[in-house]
Amino acid sequence: MVGLNKIFTPLIILLLAFFANYATSILLANIMSIENFGIINYALTSIPIAAQILLLGTGSSAKQFLNRYIYDHEENQTSSYVNWNINIIYWPLKISIILGFFTLIVIDPLEIIFLSHVTETTRLVTYLFVASPMLAGINLISSFLLCDDHIELSTFIKAMGFYILLLSCIGTYTIFFYTDGFATPIGSVLRIMTVCYILLIIIALFVLRKHSPILFNSLTKFKKIPVHNKETHPKWQKTAKSQLLYNVSNAFIARMDFVLLALFSPTHTQLAIYGIAIKTASILERVPKGIFRHLSPKISILTKDEQTKKELQRLWNQSLKYNVIILLIFAYLIRHSDTLILYIYSDNYKPVPDIIHIMNWSFFIYAIGGRKEILLQYSGYVQYINVANLSRPIIFLIIGFFLYPMYGLKGIALASLTTTILNQIYIYICIKYLLKFKPYGLF
Repeated sequence: MVGLNKIFTPLIILLLAFFANYATSILLANIMSIENFGIINYALTSIPIAAQILLLGTGSSAKQFLNRYIYDHEENQTSSYVNWNINIIYWPLKISIILGFFTLIVIDPLEIIFLSHVTETTRLVTYLFVASPMLAGINLISSFLLCDDHIELSTFIKAMGFYILLLSCIGTYTIFFYTDGFATPIGSVLRIMTVCYILLIIIALFVLRKHSPILFNSLTKFKKIPVHNKETHPKWQKTAKSQLLYNVSNAFIARMDFVLLALFSPTHTQLAIYGIAIKTASILERVPKGIFRHLSPKISILTKDEQTKKELQRLWNQSLKYNVIILLIFAYLIRHSDTLILYIYSDNYKPVPDIIHIMNWSFFIYAIGGRKEILLQYSGYVQYINVANLSRPIIFLIIGFFLYPMYGLKGIALASLTTTILNQIYIYICIKYLLKFKPYGLF
């Protein structure tokens, strides 16, 4: 029996992160124009995708190898893996940082001189290059802590730290610098977000040093030209490549409808409206992410044979019952949140409740069976999820192409719901066929 603190502590952290994120959105929606708020939502959606690209799949592959080395006290393998990991991401991070400072120092002043203004595109590109390597580093440290069984600290750094800092900074800005009736410039908000990422990566490194000194020492002893075990190195490389495709596609899929809405939407206003709807309903996806987080580093070990798989099924079923109960409560509350939503936001956001009702079903269907995709991801079958993730945007675009002209934003939400249903059916079939596992407990 897993202790309830192992199940509920990560969930509580993720829910607190959600409310901090939501409170920040409320503040931003009230101090920014709706168009600029839509752009900020788009920036917050794009950064995680860019960060996953920079990590090259190593954040997830660590959970397949590093946790075993730490569990078996193989310090040489642990150090070798961390060294290999840093070498893999060294140049992508360095190039991104150089490009970020180039756009920050060179492009912006040139635009001010010759164009007398800085475009929104330039600001977003600058922010993308500066913030994404920092978020990549934060996510990697979070993965290292998770592999060393520091589940709560890992969850806090990855999911909650940024939004707590952002809420504090935006709240401070609103109290001391915001003038009522004047929209906050988008550049000010992007600068605040960048500072929050800088503070968080400093905090993450401090936490790693204090709670996982072996991994921190391996990190600080990084050698640019490593010598690896010739038998192990190809496994790391192959797994990282598979995980890269999964991580990038999964980060994209997680907000696919919002990212692709830019292809359909003629205005940033619709991005803001749809962004609020997703943010509200997405609390449902936080539930399985929190409750099943303690199982992530164990899956690669517990799927080795039939006996350990029975233990995994028992642990899965234990977590699943709590998942279903909490999901039903939150889904009910969201379904009856129309009045509250309209009270919190201005009249510009009146279409939000109708979209939330559809997104509520979409996230509920995704979350009701727990985090099923991690069963395939960490048991050596990540390629099957990649097939689903590559085909899902195509299906969404086809359905959205017909529904958006007829139903507008509700058509996009319906397209997302349809693709979610098809995706969950496919994932269920893969798990039953490949792992002989019951993701829904009874079937």
